[in-house]
Amino acid sequence: MDKKNAISDMRFGGLLQLGCKELRYELITWIVANYDIGYHCLCMETKVVVPVMPKDVREVLGIPDNGVDILIYNRRDTPNRTYDIKILEANLRDLLILCDMHDTYITRMSFLRSMEIIGLVCRMMNAEQAIPPRAHYFDPSFSVVLASLTPKSKKHEIKERCRMFLHAEFVGHDFSSCDMLFFPVCDNNHWHVHVVNIPASRVEILSSLPLRKGNGISAVSRRLSDAIDQAFHAHVMLRRLEVSKFQHVQPQIVQQPNGYDCGMFTIKYMEHWNGATLAHSIAEDKMDLYRLRLVVTLVTNATNNARDKVLKACRI
Repeated sequence: MDKKNAISDMRFGGLLQLGCKELRYELITWIVANYDIGYHCLCMETKVVVPVMPKDVREVLGIPDNGVDILIYNRRDTPNRTYDIKILEANLRDLLILCDMHDTYITRMSFLRSMEIIGLVCRMMNAEQAIPPRAHYFDPSFSVVLASLTPKSKKHEIKERCRMFLHAEFVGHDFSSCDMLFFPVCDNNHWHVHVVNIPASRVEILSSLPLRKGNGISAVSRRLSDAIDQAFHAHVMLRRLEVSKFQHVQPQIVQQPNGYDCGMFTIKYMEHWNGATLAHSIAEDKMDLYRLRLVVTLVTNATNNARDKVLKACRI
């Protein structure tokens, strides 16, 4: 109370009456994209970290933090109508396409298919990098193509199969500036990332479940590195690179506590791996929130040609 009186005495009492009555969805999506769920903080591009706890949201927005259900209120049409998640889902039911960007269409059912979602995330991460890019995220279908190569595969066959994943006319750049190459892999219904760390001459296998056999690396990972060499050499790219001769390691990183979160872990690994460790924490018990944030990020992305229709359907 003394502090409030002091502010009023300085004739800044009007500041005490300010209220946050509306939130722009651009601000909301930015907060969702930059909030670290594990450490409960906002991570700025200036490397400033701002702690944000439930009590802060309560004090600023007046939103209860005691488990009360939150409803979305619409002022524009019928003032007395409220919207919960079921109503929002009903509004979206008639929309065939929720996401249309980077030559990829995502429907409501596509959000249940990891291959399509991880592929779109890879395209988005490539597009958002500075030029020249320091990393490249391959579409997961490339690992399927690589797995089909054999030691007897002919050069012209390899070039034809891998062309769309390696040629600059399709990719948009060459790989000469890249320090790390990310290959999302689904093997035996489990997603993981095969990372080629060029400066370290190391292959880092990021998996939310152990892939090792004893103290060694799985045969699948070894064969993939052999196939990567075949593909690059056939296309006369990074000719001095001998991925199959790199040291292969599986770093000890956060693991999934169940049998179904490997796709989301793969996305988080690609997002935060810096070649030595995870640059940001991953909370294994927050996967549902990560999924929600991913959906918001994809649907409200500025390059999503279907964004306006989705937001209109949601009445946001």
